[in-house]
Amino acid sequence: EKIRRIIREQKLEEAIKVKVTETGIAIKVADPVGFDIGDADIKPELVPALQAISKVIGKVPGSQIRVEGHTDDLPIRSQKYPSNWELSSARALNVVKFLANYGDIEPSTLSAIGYGEYRPLVPNNSAENRKVNRRIEVYVDYVQKQDGK
Repeated sequence: EKIRRIIREQKLEEAIKVKVTETGIAIKVADPVGFDIGDADIKPELVPALQAISKVIGKVPGSQIRVEGHTDDLPIRSQKYPSNWELSSARALNVVKFLANYGDIEPSTLSAIGYGEYRPLVPNNSAENRKVNRRIEVYVDYVQKQDGK
Protein backbone atom coordinates (compact mmCIF):
# COMPACT_ATOMS: atom_id res chain seq x y z
CA GLU A 1 0.00 0.00 0.00
CA LYS A 2 2.89 2.39 0.69
CA ILE A 3 4.20 1.82 -2.83
CA ARG A 4 0.79 2.56 -4.38
CA ARG A 5 0.50 5.77 -2.33
CA ILE A 6 3.94 6.91 -3.52
CA ILE A 7 2.99 6.24 -7.13
CA ARG A 8 -0.26 8.24 -6.70
CA GLU A 9 1.64 11.14 -5.12
CA GLN A 10 4.04 11.20 -8.08
CA LYS A 11 1.04 11.01 -10.50
CA LEU A 12 2.49 7.90 -12.14
CA GLU A 13 -0.51 5.56 -11.79
CA GLU A 14 -0.71 4.99 -15.55
CA ALA A 15 2.99 4.21 -15.91
CA ILE A 16 3.76 2.19 -12.78
CA LYS A 17 1.62 -0.78 -11.77
CA VAL A 18 1.94 -2.69 -8.49
CA LYS A 19 0.62 -6.19 -7.91
CA VAL A 20 0.87 -8.38 -4.83
CA THR A 21 1.67 -11.96 -5.86
CA GLU A 22 1.92 -15.27 -4.01
CA THR A 23 5.67 -14.83 -3.74
CA GLY A 24 5.94 -11.09 -3.14
CA ILE A 25 5.41 -7.81 -4.98
CA ALA A 26 5.60 -7.08 -8.72
CA ILE A 27 6.20 -3.50 -9.91
CA LYS A 28 5.98 -2.76 -13.65
CA VAL A 29 7.38 0.48 -15.03
CA ALA A 30 6.05 1.11 -18.53
CA ASP A 31 7.56 3.07 -21.37
CA PRO A 32 7.94 6.06 -21.81
CA VAL A 33 8.31 7.02 -18.14
CA GLY A 34 11.47 5.03 -17.44
CA PHE A 35 13.75 5.46 -20.45
CA ASP A 36 14.05 7.12 -23.82
CA ILE A 37 13.90 4.79 -26.83
CA GLY A 38 17.30 3.22 -27.45
CA ASP A 39 18.73 4.53 -24.15
CA ALA A 40 19.34 2.98 -20.73
CA ASP A 41 19.62 6.15 -18.63
CA ILE A 42 16.83 6.50 -16.07
CA LYS A 43 14.67 9.51 -16.96
CA PRO A 44 14.45 12.30 -14.34
CA GLU A 45 10.67 11.97 -13.98
CA LEU A 46 11.11 8.42 -12.67
CA VAL A 47 13.75 9.29 -10.05
CA PRO A 48 11.47 10.49 -7.19
CA ALA A 49 9.23 7.42 -7.47
CA LEU A 50 12.22 5.05 -7.62
CA GLN A 51 13.79 6.73 -4.59
CA ALA A 52 10.63 6.33 -2.55
CA ILE A 53 9.98 2.78 -3.76
CA SER A 54 13.56 1.79 -2.93
CA LYS A 55 13.11 2.93 0.66
CA VAL A 56 9.93 0.85 1.01
CA ILE A 57 11.17 -2.37 -0.61
CA GLY A 58 14.43 -2.12 1.30
CA LYS A 59 12.42 -2.65 4.48
CA VAL A 60 10.93 -5.97 3.36
CA PRO A 61 12.82 -8.46 5.53
CA GLY A 62 14.43 -11.48 3.92
CA SER A 63 13.57 -10.54 0.35
CA GLN A 64 15.35 -10.90 -2.98
CA ILE A 65 14.87 -8.09 -5.50
CA ARG A 66 15.03 -8.94 -9.19
CA VAL A 67 14.93 -6.26 -11.89
CA GLU A 68 14.01 -7.39 -15.40
CA GLY A 69 14.51 -5.30 -18.52
CA HIS A 70 12.34 -5.79 -21.63
CA THR A 71 12.33 -4.16 -25.06
CA ASP A 72 10.14 -4.25 -28.14
CA ASP A 73 11.24 -6.15 -31.26
CA LEU A 74 12.58 -3.17 -33.21
CA PRO A 75 16.25 -3.86 -33.94
CA ILE A 76 18.86 -1.70 -32.27
CA ARG A 77 22.38 -1.73 -33.58
CA SER A 78 24.28 1.02 -31.86
CA GLN A 79 27.89 0.82 -30.78
CA LYS A 80 26.78 1.00 -27.16
CA TYR A 81 23.91 -1.51 -27.52
CA PRO A 82 24.53 -4.01 -30.34
CA SER A 83 21.18 -5.73 -29.62
CA ASN A 84 18.07 -5.46 -27.48
CA TRP A 85 19.66 -7.88 -25.01
CA GLU A 86 22.37 -5.34 -24.18
CA LEU A 87 19.83 -2.52 -24.00
CA SER A 88 17.42 -4.40 -21.72
CA SER A 89 20.29 -5.61 -19.54
CA ALA A 90 21.70 -2.08 -19.23
CA ARG A 91 18.29 -0.71 -18.21
CA ALA A 92 17.85 -3.41 -15.57
CA LEU A 93 21.38 -2.88 -14.28
CA ASN A 94 20.89 0.89 -14.04
CA VAL A 95 17.77 0.35 -11.93
CA VAL A 96 19.64 -2.14 -9.72
CA LYS A 97 22.45 0.37 -9.20
CA PHE A 98 19.91 3.08 -8.43
CA LEU A 99 18.15 0.89 -5.85
CA ALA A 100 21.48 -0.01 -4.25
CA ASN A 101 22.56 3.64 -4.05
CA TYR A 102 19.31 5.33 -2.99
CA GLY A 103 17.54 2.74 -0.88
CA ASP A 104 18.32 0.87 2.25
CA ILE A 105 18.81 -2.28 0.21
CA GLU A 106 21.52 -4.86 0.73
CA PRO A 107 23.29 -5.17 -2.65
CA SER A 108 23.54 -8.96 -2.25
CA THR A 109 19.73 -9.13 -2.52
CA LEU A 110 19.66 -7.43 -5.94
CA SER A 111 19.88 -8.99 -9.39
CA ALA A 112 19.42 -7.72 -12.96
CA ILE A 113 18.18 -9.66 -15.98
CA GLY A 114 17.80 -8.49 -19.58
CA TYR A 115 15.30 -10.35 -21.75
CA GLY A 116 15.50 -8.15 -24.83
CA GLU A 117 12.41 -8.57 -27.00
CA TYR A 118 11.90 -12.22 -26.08
CA ARG A 119 9.22 -11.92 -23.37
CA PRO A 120 6.60 -9.57 -24.79
CA LEU A 121 3.33 -8.95 -22.95
CA VAL A 122 1.50 -8.43 -26.24
CA PRO A 123 2.37 -9.07 -29.92
CA ASN A 124 4.83 -6.51 -31.33
CA ASN A 125 2.50 -5.71 -34.23
CA SER A 126 1.76 -2.01 -33.60
CA ALA A 127 3.40 1.08 -32.12
CA GLU A 128 1.02 0.91 -29.15
CA ASN A 129 1.86 -2.74 -28.44
CA ARG A 130 5.59 -2.09 -28.76
CA LYS A 131 5.20 0.66 -26.17
CA VAL A 132 3.59 -1.88 -23.79
CA ASN A 133 6.49 -4.30 -24.27
CA ARG A 134 9.16 -1.69 -23.46
CA ARG A 135 9.26 -1.94 -19.69
CA ILE A 136 11.14 -2.67 -16.49
CA GLU A 137 9.73 -5.10 -13.95
CA VAL A 138 10.87 -5.15 -10.32
CA TYR A 139 10.05 -8.26 -8.31
CA VAL A 140 10.39 -8.31 -4.54
CA ASP A 141 10.31 -12.01 -3.69
CA TYR A 142 9.84 -13.11 -0.11
CA VAL A 143 12.44 -15.71 0.74
CA GLN A 144 11.42 -18.54 2.99
CA LYS A 145 14.07 -19.52 5.48
CA GLN A 146 15.32 -23.09 5.79
CA ASP A 147 13.23 -23.69 8.93
CA GLY A 148 10.05 -22.89 6.97
CA LYS A 149 9.43 -19.46 8.51
